[in-house]
Amino acid sequence: MLFTIPIERGKFAPWKVQFNRFYPQCPQVFFLTITYVGNVDDTLYVSPRGRMFNSADPVTLSTILSALAALVSALTSVFAIAIAYYTFQRTLRAAARPVLVFTLTPDITWQVQNVGTGPAITVMIGDKWLGQDWGTVVTCHAMAPQAVKLLPWIHEGAEIAAVYRDVFNKFHTTRCKKGHNETLRGNKFSDWMPKRTEWELQVLDPTLLLYTENELRGKTPFQLDVLRNEFYARQGYSFQRTDLAEYFLRQPWYTPTTSDQVEVNRKLSQKERHTALFILYYQDRNNLRSK
Repeated sequence: MLFTIPIERGKFAPWKVQFNRFYPQCPQVFFLTITYVGNVDDTLYVSPRGRMFNSADPVTLSTILSALAALVSALTSVFAIAIAYYTFQRTLRAAARPVLVFTLTPDITWQVQNVGTGPAITVMIGDKWLGQDWGTVVTCHAMAPQAVKLLPWIHEGAEIAAVYRDVFNKFHTTRCKKGHNETLRGNKFSDWMPKRTEWELQVLDPTLLLYTENELRGKTPFQLDVLRNEFYARQGYSFQRTDLAEYFLRQPWYTPTTSDQVEVNRKLSQKERHTALFILYYQDRNNLRSK
């Protein structure tokens, strides 16, 4: 398997040439660069290994086998490098993979824990009741390995799921149904649209609530709207909704002074803010928002 490259006298000394320049039909593996450093009036013979011969060198079986052995060795080295790189990437990702699992605490409160080896980033958690759609999808703070987060807004018996990313921007999904956790690769809920943030729904201490869920049961959507908005009315908020404005104007203590929601919200206590958000979540979860 020798390739003849004609060299004209006086043109190149020394000279570099590639096979595919003269022999396009030559296989890619033989597209090697060679250097001619001999006399410029000779005909150059090149083997697949790039060794130079003159016209007097004999072509032997050992030469051909040596060339093939070099080719196989080169291909083996390339394959070994590719396998090593792939293994390194897999090991690196496994060492930084988050795994979120849901568990119930002794006081029957859901919590999520990162039992993986890497941080969970851009965490979204949703819950639903059997046969219903995912009612509330919440965005949560990133979770370091072994971090635990309470989920007091999720009730026992609900189906829960979490979608989160790792540091390599790869999505992962955890789904918990009837207490059984299943971890999946990829984002299995790509249509999720977060409606709340963790801060809005996480009530770590029940003493922060001015109403319990039992006290909210049985009330109409408008009655719940009144309870939720009374905190703002007591700070002088001027309502745009006609029914709420008419209701509070009948209260002797109500004096509308501002329509700036930010200003009014700053005046609310921590309990009032948590309770207002808790009532709103209760309305969303039970389809009790006023039309």
